[in-house]
Amino acid sequence: MKSKLRPKARLLRTLGADLISSEKVALVELVKNSYDADASRVDITFNGPLKEGQGVIEILDDGHGMDANTIENTWLTIATNSKRAKSQKTPKGRPILGEKGIGRLAISRLGTVLEIISKTKYSKNEIFLTINWDDFNNDELYLDELSVNWVERKPEIFKNSSPKNSGTLLKIKNISKDYTENDIKDIYNSLTRLIPPIKNDIQKIKDDDIFSINLNFKDVEDTYNKYSGSIESEFDTHDPHYRLVGAIDDEGKLEGKFIYLDRATKKFD
Repeated sequence: MKSKLRPKARLLRTLGADLISSEKVALVELVKNSYDADASRVDITFNGPLKEGQGVIEILDDGHGMDANTIENTWLTIATNSKRAKSQKTPKGRPILGEKGIGRLAISRLGTVLEIISKTKYSKNEIFLTINWDDFNNDELYLDELSVNWVERKPEIFKNSSPKNSGTLLKIKNISKDYTENDIKDIYNSLTRLIPPIKNDIQKIKDDDIFSINLNFKDVEDTYNKYSGSIESEFDTHDPHYRLVGAIDDEGKLEGKFIYLDRATKKFD
C-alpha cells in the first residue's frame, strides 16, 4: 500500500514561526528579496496605529517584479530554489542574499492579510494577489484544499508612464504585534547592514548597483520620525585605521596586503 503525505494548511504558519525568529528578521528577509530582485531602492512604510491587529506595513521596491508565470510557478511554490538554480548572482552581478525561498513565510510572521502588486517591465499588466493567513489556521483543512486569489489587471501602481514601471509592492495588514520605538530602532540597525559602505576615493559604487532603503511613518507618534528617511550604512570607510588592498580570484582566494594608518601623520604607509 502506498499513501501520499498531505500537510495540513497550518504547516505554513508553523514554518513561518519556526524559520523566522522575529518580526525584525522577517522584515530584513523581505528587503533581501528586494536586493535579489536588483532593486535600487526600497521604501518601507509603517502606517499607524502600530498595534496588534491594526496598522499596515508596506514594502515597495523598483526591482524586476513578477509576472503571471513567476507568481504561479515560483512565488506560490514554497521553498523553491529558483534563485540558486539559475545563478549564484543576480543579473546585476549581486550575490544572492535571500535564503531557502522563505520570504513568503516571513510575510506571514508580520501580519494576517497580504496584498501583492507586482509588474515586470516587459508586462502590460500588473499582478494583484491577496492572502489571508488566518485561513491557514484551520485545523480541518489540508494545504491543497486552500486556494490563493490573484488576477492580472491594468497597472495602477507600476504604470508605464511612471519611473517605477516595474517592481513589487507588499501590503501587510493587521500587523502581528505592537511596535515600540525600541522595535523600530532594532529594525533600523539591522537594515544598516544591508547598505553598501559609504563611497570614498578607494571604494566606488557603480551607478547601476546603488541600493538604498528608506523608512517612512504615517499616523504614528512623532518620536518615530527620528528614524525616517534614508538608512545609512553602519560602515564608514572615510576614516579607516587600515586599508586592505588586493583582489579575490574566481576560486575565492585573496591576494592582498594591509596598509596601516600612521597615527602621527594621518597617512597610510
